[in-house]
Amino acid sequence: MESCPALHALLAAMYCRGDSHRLKKRGAEMTLRSTVRWMLGVGIAGLVAACGVGKTTPGDDPATESQASTVTWSDGQPAISINCKTPGGCQSRAVAMCNATRGNYTVLKMDNMPTRGDLGDVRGPGSVVIRCSS
Repeated sequence: MESCPALHALLAAMYCRGDSHRLKKRGAEMTLRSTVRWMLGVGIAGLVAACGVGKTTPGDDPATESQASTVTWSDGQPAISINCKTPGGCQSRAVAMCNATRGNYTVLKMDNMPTRGDLGDVRGPGSVVIRCSS
């Protein structure tokens, strides 16, 4: 523990010589780095929360602007009907609703959804009926 008094004496000598400005600057830099790291962490957490997966249960989901419900399809098997304001919202909600099958699903019916070749067309609200598949 002899280095502790020696270190203290060295710092005291630097302070007395007028090097305190340099020590204060280092402290300010450390505080700035700490603040920047904290803000970056909060920003990333916010981004993850905002871009998270939609609601996994039927009902309204404000994050994807969609509403999902369980229906019986014409073959007598259960399916999921999703109504959404944007096609991207329908897709996000379909992946979330089929979370148990790692987001795999089969589209049984789609209305007002983009297909190959007409992706750029402006559309209104869309709807899909899906069934989760493994």
